[in-house]
Amino acid sequence: MDTRVKLSILKAVFRARHSADADQFDKLAEKLNKLREVRNVVAHGYWTAGDRPGTIQATSWISSNKRGMKTHAFTARELHSAADRIRDTTWEFADFLQVRGYWKTTPSP
Repeated sequence: MDTRVKLSILKAVFRARHSADADQFDKLAEKLNKLREVRNVVAHGYWTAGDRPGTIQATSWISSNKRGMKTHAFTARELHSAADRIRDTTWEFADFLQVRGYWKTTPSP
């Protein structure tokens, strides 16, 4: 099942159960979905020297639903910033779910 379909189902279920928080959930889910694309290029891309000075670029090939390539160029600072955004948004989403009883913390040993 395509990620967009899964995300749509998840949004619909959350909206049915928590209508007061559904808009905030949708915003966080969409933010994570956009960051997922960057993460996938970084994790699965073919890395080469970038066209801009001081950059590297990752190219990934798209094979589902359409064919093509996605290329993202990064400086070291930009790549680090992307990683920070992914981490921060993931924790924001986890906190959002935890407050609503969907994310259980693991006790420290």
